[in-house]
Amino acid sequence: LLVWQATDERHEFEEGSGDDEGPILADAQSRRCLLISERRQALVAVSPVGDLWVQELEPQALELESSVVGRSVLRSGSHRVRIPLGDEATFTMLLDMPALEGGARKLALARGLWLRGGKTAGRGTGLRAQTILREIAGDDPLAALTLALLFSAELVSPSADPAEPARLSAEAIAALERLAKAGHEGEQLLAWWRSWELGPELGELVVEHLCELGPGGLALALALHEQLRPILQAKLEDEGVEAAVLDFVLAEHLLALDRSAQALALLEERRGKLPSEQLQDLLPPSPERGGQQIRIELLALVAAAHERLGDGHVAALAELARLQPLMGERLTALIEGLRAAGEAGDPALLARAELVRAILDEGGFAHAHDGDGDEKQLQRRPKAAALDSERLEQLRHPAARVDGVLGRMQGALAKVAVPDRSQLKAYCERANLARLELLARAIADATIMLGVGGIEPYVSRGDKSVGLRAYEDSTSFMLIGADHLDADSHAYLEEAALRFAVTCEIAHLRFAHNRVTSDEVWSGTLDLGLTGLSMLVAAAPILKGLKAPARHLLDKVGAPAIDRWRKKLAKRDSHSLASDNSQLIAAHRVMQLSADRAGLVACGDPRAAIRAMFAVHPAHLSQWPLVESHGLRTALTRATRDDDPRERQRLDDLAVRVAALLSFYLSPDYAALRAAAFPGA
Repeated sequence: LLVWQATDERHEFEEGSGDDEGPILADAQSRRCLLISERRQALVAVSPVGDLWVQELEPQALELESSVVGRSVLRSGSHRVRIPLGDEATFTMLLDMPALEGGARKLALARGLWLRGGKTAGRGTGLRAQTILREIAGDDPLAALTLALLFSAELVSPSADPAEPARLSAEAIAALERLAKAGHEGEQLLAWWRSWELGPELGELVVEHLCELGPGGLALALALHEQLRPILQAKLEDEGVEAAVLDFVLAEHLLALDRSAQALALLEERRGKLPSEQLQDLLPPSPERGGQQIRIELLALVAAAHERLGDGHVAALAELARLQPLMGERLTALIEGLRAAGEAGDPALLARAELVRAILDEGGFAHAHDGDGDEKQLQRRPKAAALDSERLEQLRHPAARVDGVLGRMQGALAKVAVPDRSQLKAYCERANLARLELLARAIADATIMLGVGGIEPYVSRGDKSVGLRAYEDSTSFMLIGADHLDADSHAYLEEAALRFAVTCEIAHLRFAHNRVTSDEVWSGTLDLGLTGLSMLVAAAPILKGLKAPARHLLDKVGAPAIDRWRKKLAKRDSHSLASDNSQLIAAHRVMQLSADRAGLVACGDPRAAIRAMFAVHPAHLSQWPLVESHGLRTALTRATRDDDPRERQRLDDLAVRVAALLSFYLSPDYAALRAAAFPGA
């Protein structure tokens, strides 16, 4: 006997007629009760002296007709009985039982008792539910799992490694293993989760532990996983990192079951909701790893899905290479994908990717030079064309554009004082452009391409013999270190490198960049004054949006796959953007990256551009022999002394510039801008 529940109907025991034996006590009344045993269901009445009335019911679910003014009615087929006021919840928990058999019927009763008792394990109906579950757990893995999740003294087992998340108890894991082997359908697991009202956090734990149990567990968990993802996302306070993590976990699940098209649709939907990572890209945890970690991880999953579908993965590989251009494996994957695509691929992109990989090789700059003599270079150099306003906006780094996160900040930096031109002749001379033809052509092409008026060049010597700097005045002018024009100097800039350096400086004028030096930015000695204060006020709404998303929900879940993904993305905010210094660093970098893009369009050679980056700064120039002997990657990512943070900061600055330059070189924007600026190239 499982259920004996009184209804509000009374049965009258009447004397029989004919051959009927009749009741012992005629005209007696007794309540009709709902009886449910392991195999039977019936309406039963027993008189005070033991007379029995039984009405068998069909093995089908009961129906409850609720009423707001009177008593509700319980119905089974053609049989109807009223139920007592206040007992509707009790009968509701019994509705499904007659349609079930054996252990499933007992499991349904245990569930009803658990819910009716307020989900409390320690007393009353909770204890009875626990007793029933223990009775059937040996034959029913769902009962065993329920017992382990709701009635075990220890739901999770702490990890021996503090860095690792706690896991479900051994009892729960054993129940999940039984469940994965039992041949249950995913819809059964989903119905069980719903009926026991386990909540999304506990459901996610079940899903992720099932996913670790091989194909059977993966297939069983999918229906529940798909149900849980939007529920958990709706409970988050934003659509940032945590929401993306939940999508990534489900995408991995779908890919493991070879549901690539479904995974791809999920990822593309998430792609449109990703938070901006432009500032993280300017201040990455490491230049090689890149700053746009959410987008990088999403694209890696997109590429895997496309590859399994046999189409479209090259586009994802190209975007990954642009986001992590210093990682050789990204470039190798792109090159292999483009080669496999053959004529259907992009030969121009393949050539650029191969050049970038060659640049990153250990011997990428060994005895590097870009010239066959000034005269031949001038003869084959295509003429520059002016870029229109739309192309000029495209030339800017995305974070520096009108709608970019730093577009309003960069103009607030303190201006560099313009030297007194009358004093320049003390250490400078006007450049003889008739003799310095490569310099003349570089200035002419840059001014035409960027739409800038005439630039008067001066050659500086002595202590100022290395470096370039353009200044805006009534007539703009540029100081060029003499060593860059001396073929016998270690700072000499060959034609393409010179074009890069000159165009970068003129781009600063074109984009109205008010600059400070990198050293001033990093040291924090910049006198912001009122202008700097205005910048911080203007930036406040931007920086407010960079707060770390609420993590309490997924901390509470503690599921293994979620924890793994959160650790992968944990370092994306390791450079705080809340400090004044970091804001200045980001603004300084984005101005330089915009200028670098213009320089690369003008010279068309990333190897020469990188050479120029090193050559125009005395501290970087001293590192050039290391680049030639050990390669660019080693020079940029090598360890530095802990007591020399300035050197680490300089290398990080340079590494971010190089990564952004190579990323731009691999992009469609570069190809479009290069074709527009030099139609004959």
